[in-house]
Amino acid sequence: MSAPPELAWKKDFKIPLSIEPTVFDGIIFLPTATGELWMLGQVSGKTVAKRKLKNPVTNSIVMPDSMTKADSIALIHDGSKKIHAINWRSGKTIWEVEAGRFVIEPAIYADMALLFVPKIGIKCLRLLDGVRIWEFKTIDRFAGTAAVDSSAIYVTFENGRITCLSLEDGSIKWNFETNGRLRNSPVLCGNSVLICTTEGDIYNIERREGKLLWHNKIDAIIIGNLAADGERIYAGSLNRSVYAIDFETGESREILNTDGPIVSAPTIINNHIFITALDHTIYCADKNNGEIVFTYRTEGMLTVRAVIFDGKMLIAGEDGFLYCFKLK
Repeated sequence: MSAPPELAWKKDFKIPLSIEPTVFDGIIFLPTATGELWMLGQVSGKTVAKRKLKNPVTNSIVMPDSMTKADSIALIHDGSKKIHAINWRSGKTIWEVEAGRFVIEPAIYADMALLFVPKIGIKCLRLLDGVRIWEFKTIDRFAGTAAVDSSAIYVTFENGRITCLSLEDGSIKWNFETNGRLRNSPVLCGNSVLICTTEGDIYNIERREGKLLWHNKIDAIIIGNLAADGERIYAGSLNRSVYAIDFETGESREILNTDGPIVSAPTIINNHIFITALDHTIYCADKNNGEIVFTYRTEGMLTVRAVIFDGKMLIAGEDGFLYCFKLK
């Protein structure tokens, strides 16, 4: 960035926002706890459309990862304990699956929908019609949203295990046991899958065979996701600190202190990281030395990460505002 971010617009939804917005096909999608799906123009923030859903929404809306023949289909979980595949253009429900109340955010890869259903397991369905492709049964509690690549799914469980499954048939490729509990999602970077326990144990695992590359312990409580750029791994913590970990060696150092606990993932863009914290503040810092170059204070806690797209940044706040900043 050549200059600090500039507020382009903000929109008041008059209810706390604790769900990460999604940007797809030039539109910002924001579901709310009152059961509405807002669609906003990304340039002006003006309402393009609004769908009234039957129940409150608990997770971000999940869009296709690329423009496919199913590009109008989105996945959304609501208070009816179901995951719905909807046509976001018309609002029509295409198919739905019983999923329980506490559901990890589903995933889409190519033309497959991946659903993570408590006490049942993982369902892989055709995105177009919901027809079953395969199912992996488990009663273990999922910890976070799965990571997916072209051949595998990486799933974390609260008991400290990460499991790698074949994307083709759901068979187990490998399991890895940590020495703690997990509350977050795995992160893929290069040939590695990165995970962090709530107790601050960070693992770099070779993702094809599940071999440990290194393990490091940070003296912090971490519940948000990690972020990585191939050179370093970044972690925010409940003790208000941000840590940078060397990607190759696992050596760690504290680079930034905020005035509030951090429960979301850092966001990396070029040479900077953005941090959202419970002290109502957005921090932008040099990712190499942690020097703060920009802050912006909102009127509510910030519990989801910054979303970067097309030279802009979105922040959803519990003060009810969706903020859009222009990155220079």
